[in-house]
Amino acid sequence: MKSTKTMLGLAFALVPILYCGGLVYYLNAAPRHVEGVLGVPGGATGGMTQQIGPTVLGLGALGVIFAFVFVLKLMRAATGKTPEVAAADSASDEGEPFDADAALARYMARKAAGTIDAPAAPTSEAAVPAPRGFGRKGV
Repeated sequence: MKSTKTMLGLAFALVPILYCGGLVYYLNAAPRHVEGVLGVPGGATGGMTQQIGPTVLGLGALGVIFAFVFVLKLMRAATGKTPEVAAADSASDEGEPFDADAALARYMARKAAGTIDAPAAPTSEAAVPAPRGFGRKGV
């Protein structure tokens, strides 16, 4: 099941790359076809290319981003470990699961011994300046 999910994930990650690449190819070839069909003067070096240029650059940038995501998925599939499995492996290396009661007992023992400082209490309200925000009145 996991290999099927991985292969489908890779296939679906490849779809936007192919789509952006196809649009870039079509838009680069379109000015040559527009002249013959619509009678627009200028070919691939004419005014139509200048108008489509930013669109082609944007599609190219999106294609690079999608390609980066595809490479990350491909690397994850090649290593065979997902982040959840890696976290579980590191927790099992310690030997013992986390015990919340023991952690709280250690904290309370350190606090009683004085190694942990208690938070400082506010001195007085007069020492703290009143907030000056929009629509607020200082009391």
